[in-house]
Amino acid sequence: MNTDKLYWGSFGIEPIDPCVDICLSDIQDPAKYPINQGISTGYYNLDEATSGIAPMSFNVIAGRPLMGTTSLALSICLNVAVNQKKPIAIFSLTQDKYLVTKMLLSLKSGVKYEQINRHDLNENDKIKIAAAADEIKSSPILIDDGAFSIRAIKKKIEAYIEIDFKPAIVLIDDLSELANIKNTKQVLKIVKQIKKLIQETEVAVILTSRLLRKLEKRIAKFPMMADVPTGLRHPHPDLLLLLYREDYYKHHPIDKRHKTQIIIANNRHGITGLTYLEFHCGIFT
Repeated sequence: MNTDKLYWGSFGIEPIDPCVDICLSDIQDPAKYPINQGISTGYYNLDEATSGIAPMSFNVIAGRPLMGTTSLALSICLNVAVNQKKPIAIFSLTQDKYLVTKMLLSLKSGVKYEQINRHDLNENDKIKIAAAADEIKSSPILIDDGAFSIRAIKKKIEAYIEIDFKPAIVLIDDLSELANIKNTKQVLKIVKQIKKLIQETEVAVILTSRLLRKLEKRIAKFPMMADVPTGLRHPHPDLLLLLYREDYYKHHPIDKRHKTQIIIANNRHGITGLTYLEFHCGIFT
């Protein structure tokens, strides 16, 4: 294609030729040309279905209380920081940084969070926690419990970037502390602010959210798209995961307990559908 007479940059567009070359290079040698490669969540089933957390993407993990939304979000961040050594920034709007740190220690060590909180630990537990602490301390994780608006979060991310700490993933936990999830205008405002934050700081964001309470009034508690706050449904996030633990609502034989269903309700970079993770004592495996 002859484009010599056109100055494409002035229109904010470019001819297809270089785009094809870059994409072809990515297909042939993805390690050398990492175009839109997702960050592994650390969970094989989830990665297979979603292709991981895409760069500069808006991701939502939603569920009713006790479904494990915060636990899954923190577990993904922990896997990314500890195993892949990619920087993570955690903005906790619901708990102080010490409680979040205890959750991280529980997730990494496999020791129940309740045991850690009650100091109900045997010597083996203490050894596991000490080993987990060493791994977490040597990982690029920042925890912030003092930002209560997207503007404040954005300013802090920009400050982190200035000191050469650019997060691969930013976790915001959770939406209900930023907006009334029943108020569509409030939720849409937050979503627009987050998308602007992503564009300007070039980070991926994971936002946790509760599903609407009307779900609890149904006989079948399996979450549907209609249970997602309207402002999170339209426009769609790049990745929308809904969590459901049937054993929370029903009694099951021991071999069927602890399965969490991950409903992939929207996925811009892969398939939608259903996958599973084990969830026991607040820990995903």
